[in-house]
Amino acid sequence: MIDRDSEEIERVVRDCLARAGMDHMVYETDWLPDDRSLFWLGDDLDEFLRLASVAKAELLYLVRLWTVDHQEHPSEHAGQVYEIDVAFLLNDLFHVYRTSTPWSVEYWNGYDDRNRRGEERKGRQAYC
Repeated sequence: MIDRDSEEIERVVRDCLARAGMDHMVYETDWLPDDRSLFWLGDDLDEFLRLASVAKAELLYLVRLWTVDHQEHPSEHAGQVYEIDVAFLLNDLFHVYRTSTPWSVEYWNGYDDRNRRGEERKGRQAYC
């Protein structure tokens, strides 16, 4: 996984897809099932797309994950893309390349801490 800022990760993914000639075969979706996802351990999207080509992927899935809006969690990163997944389906598994911003972990830790502080929510039990 490579950490980059929000606009840069979107540009890099767009450029890699265009360079590979795969920008026309992208389907944007909201999520991929975790129990059917196999994550690429490399950090090179071009190499991942080469693998998708070798595997004769006919469709690439693109998932953009966003931070919450400023009203829900005030932050300089409110409403920004913090992670992008590019995936292809092979043998009933989504093979996934993931990239994220350098601030995403810190952002979500702050978001979780904000919710843990509320006594009526009983900490992380609110997520169970």
